[in-house]
Amino acid sequence: MLKSDYCATNYLLQLVPKSSPAHLYLQTRTLSQPEADSLRTAAAEDARRYLYNGCVSFLAAMQSFHKQEAVWTVTKLYYAVFYMMRAALCRSNFIVFHVPKGTSTVHTQFTLSILQGSKPEVSDTPSTHKLVAKLFKDAGYPTFMKNLQIGGADPVQWLLHQREYWQYRCGRFPDPEFPDALAGLDAAKLPLLLETYAGDATGAYMSDPGHALIALPFRMLHWSMAAASFVMEGVVDEEDIKHLRRKCQLPKQKLTAVDRLLR
Repeated sequence: MLKSDYCATNYLLQLVPKSSPAHLYLQTRTLSQPEADSLRTAAAEDARRYLYNGCVSFLAAMQSFHKQEAVWTVTKLYYAVFYMMRAALCRSNFIVFHVPKGTSTVHTQFTLSILQGSKPEVSDTPSTHKLVAKLFKDAGYPTFMKNLQIGGADPVQWLLHQREYWQYRCGRFPDPEFPDALAGLDAAKLPLLLETYAGDATGAYMSDPGHALIALPFRMLHWSMAAASFVMEGVVDEEDIKHLRRKCQLPKQKLTAVDRLLR
């Protein structure tokens, strides 16, 4: 079954001498070629874990949407994209990781481009979510997102705003009513909606604030699954895939558009 540990962070921590504070030592540590090769392998495994988590989050969002749990739908859809952005960074041999400061619960956030001679850099962006969004954009959005705007906003920033507003800043949770970004969608027609998004060659639904909350994460899931298989012995196995396929089954509905991606 899916392992919870992230390989890249563990590999880097193993390079730290026992007598040295990890958060200080790693700032001065450059990668050798063999270390960079090993770290790339670890990052590739982590990419599969992140993609799996992204798929789990998307399907959990669909379950919440079906139950009219609006806030959890928004939150899970955002996290689906967050995990897929992290997977994409790992596939590009770029990682974001955290190292504890001694025995405290405070962590230092690092970024690292996995190349011979490179060394971890402390990030001056305190929010991992905002850092990952920035790095993903800086690396170059996938083709289907190049000129995409949602209500005049950057697509990832729009999605991040939706999550932050409905989780933290709204006066009251809307449940069981849907916020505007979901109000025009019929949960009873969710399989048909996903099929429509799958066939949207122009990106019209992704740019529409009334559809983008589901259409964009679904399109990113489709893109991420096409980038690389995430099945790997000891990381994501057939039992994990069976679990995802079971989650494609809603009461009296089946999310065929997602199930196809898992075959």
